[in-house]
Amino acid sequence: MNFALQNLPTSELKIADLTLRAQPVENGTAKFDISMSLREIGDGSVEGSIEYSKDLFEEETIERMAGHFSLLMQGLVSRPDCPISNHALLAKSEEDQLIEYFNRDLNDCWSAPLDVNRNRIAQDHR
Repeated sequence: MNFALQNLPTSELKIADLTLRAQPVENGTAKFDISMSLREIGDGSVEGSIEYSKDLFEEETIERMAGHFSLLMQGLVSRPDCPISNHALLAKSEEDQLIEYFNRDLNDCWSAPLDVNRNRIAQDHR
């Protein structure tokens, strides 16, 4: 993982009749598994990009991670005095989905008769 925050002015550089300005470059190869680069722009906001290994991550995963980061940043800006551990990484809908998914098997287990579950546990430990 690589993280870079570019907070120096990125205005154009003019030398005589020559004007230089930064241009995005895509080389098609990720230098790190994941690399996030953010830069401050003129109006006080921040823009960024994420470069990642397509062999390790799917685009949907990176988009979800970017959403988590954005939600965290929004929380930090709106409540800067709150400890970072108290800020959300997941949207409420995603949190509800995870809770439902991880409790699915537990609900199935409790809905079966108790003696069936005892037999299953006993067989698993033989």
